[in-house]
Amino acid sequence: MIQATRLATAHGGVIISNTIPKAARANPFEPLNGILGADGERWAALNAKVPHSDSAALIAATEAAIDPYRERMAQHGVTMSFLYIAIAQHIFSYEPVLRWFDEWLPIHKQVPEPAYLAKLKEPAANPEGRALVDDIRSRVVAVFAEHGAASNQIGKTYPMLSSLNPDSRSVLSALKRELDPEGLMNPGVLGILTCPESE
Repeated sequence: MIQATRLATAHGGVIISNTIPKAARANPFEPLNGILGADGERWAALNAKVPHSDSAALIAATEAAIDPYRERMAQHGVTMSFLYIAIAQHIFSYEPVLRWFDEWLPIHKQVPEPAYLAKLKEPAANPEGRALVDDIRSRVVAVFAEHGAASNQIGKTYPMLSSLNPDSRSVLSALKRELDPEGLMNPGVLGILTCPESE
């Protein structure tokens, strides 16, 4: 850093304050109020990343997968929005977001700031809407897998391990066996415990 500063200033560079890192470090963890919508609704986001050339096919396949659910969505108050992001020249990010009114989970009551929660009213239980959201999510995740989409939200929702090539899958499974031989840490996350290599 010292050498870089010397070189820059020797060629007319001007030292400026590192404002962005200071601001980020001053408040590294923003409150997670956004886990509930503005009207207290729950939401579930899905994410897929594909080459730009595959984006139209992915969108069309996802829309076709959702179409049979449209009438039930209207019946149970489930809505869906879509976020499209072009990332540089090589990645298209596609994020369908499901929203519905339903009773809150404990995390919805514990994580947001009390002042934010005080502005909202917890909706009544909507088990039919919740089950419908689960069905739609599963179907959309399957569409993403069929199109070879990647995601930056890997965890329990996506079949991450089964989508890897055999060599990568073997390395990840071996690492899991070495570090967590009894499968106690986050069982089922990334699909590792359901994969033959780790059983």
